[in-house]
Amino acid sequence: MKSNALFLLMLIPAFLKAQSTSKFIIEPTSSFVLKGVSNVNKFDCELQEGFCEDQLSIGYTHEKGNVYFKNASLSLSVSKFDCKSKYITRDMKKTLNEEQFPFMEFELLSIENFTNNKNTCPMAEALVTISGHTNKYYLKYELTPLTDSTYQIKMGSDFKMKDFNIDPPSAMMGLIKVHDTITVEIDLQITLL
Repeated sequence: MKSNALFLLMLIPAFLKAQSTSKFIIEPTSSFVLKGVSNVNKFDCELQEGFCEDQLSIGYTHEKGNVYFKNASLSLSVSKFDCKSKYITRDMKKTLNEEQFPFMEFELLSIENFTNNKNTCPMAEALVTISGHTNKYYLKYELTPLTDSTYQIKMGSDFKMKDFNIDPPSAMMGLIKVHDTITVEIDLQITLL
């Protein structure tokens, strides 16, 4: 799925050259998880079979330790989220307005402080679109080389549902209420071609 291009390029230091294009594969072992809390318990909704081994090409430029991307977007099917409970899964899909907006979109814009310096807090800038509303976020990221051509990128951030004009769901006539903050955790394993 060519739309699975999102966060891939933020990794490969060996290929960071001005005005470049690289080809990658997002490995199916990658994960995308939405985590939430209600007044009763916690829940995790993981994207199931959302990543395939399609080849992706993304353009980027490297300037003064920062990387700027072109066409680095990821489209995630809301229907492929599984919250390990059919009721929570159903409620999450309804909350994300699956029928009207069947995809969540992530577009990687840039990566700041792309160095191995442990004293910096590297951040990725991204546009996030949920239920038809787009916001810009900064996500912390960590890059780990696994082999000469395979890398792991972990990133995450907290989002407010109300930022996307979504009311946190409730159940049992309001007795169970989901908190407004949702944590997004992304663990991508990519292979450079």
